[in-house]
Amino acid sequence: MPREIERDGICWSRPWLDREPQGIAAYVRRHRLRHIEDDSNADARFARNRLRLQVWPALEQAFPQAEAALAASAAWAQQAAACLGELATLDLKPLIDERGLAIEPWLGLSEARRTNALRHWLAAQLGRAAPASLVLRLSDELPGSSRQSGRSRAVRCGSIAGACVGAMTPARNHLRRHAAPG
Repeated sequence: MPREIERDGICWSRPWLDREPQGIAAYVRRHRLRHIEDDSNADARFARNRLRLQVWPALEQAFPQAEAALAASAAWAQQAAACLGELATLDLKPLIDERGLAIEPWLGLSEARRTNALRHWLAAQLGRAAPASLVLRLSDELPGSSRQSGRSRAVRCGSIAGACVGAMTPARNHLRRHAAPG
């Protein structure tokens, strides 16, 4: 879970995420807070607990700097995700019209930027992140993709107008394409 997220109208926040456990324990002692343990935290049937109780201690024993390295990597990944979001906003601005996402100008982006823009556009349409498999599948099936090279374009000029997610539906049915006249 990120530092802060809103789900179903509730803002969930983790303000102590970057604090050392010893510092949190000292705060609890100083303010005489009572600790409440959730019984499920000891149940190894849950993946989060197996990771915390079995995998993580073995990892730290083998690699003492694992926690610091993982925290640094997570911070870099969070910053990179924010940059990708900003880039998608810039890329999408001239690509979106009343019909959806315009294909021809979208094709002018590099493959990485096309995928990034499509991922963010789909998230906006669906109200949640699109599965990576859907984004990659649509990127491959739309004209101009690396797998489409050498084939004639199915849509010479048009726009991606909508998306719906269905577990077994082929990706080409996830989008309605509107071809421009002539």
